Amino acid sequence: MDVQSQLANLEATQARIRQLLEQTKSVEEALQVNAQLTEIEGQIGQLKGRLQFLAQRAAYSTITVQLQQPP
Repeated sequence: MDVQSQLANLEATQARIRQLLEQTKSVEEALQVNAQLTEIEGQIGQLKGRLQFLAQRAAYSTITVQLQQPP
């Protein structure tokens, strides 16, 4: 769950940064905002990879159950 909430936060931040990119007035500002956007997108990619890894591990998990009658 923690990874999913981090991903949601980063995607919201990504959307805000994209809005800022549209409002930049100079090339320097655009480059700075774009650098931040690139960093956020890298973090999003890492978290999506982590989620995929965790999902694959869970798919191959084994649960062992032992049932015993009370004495």
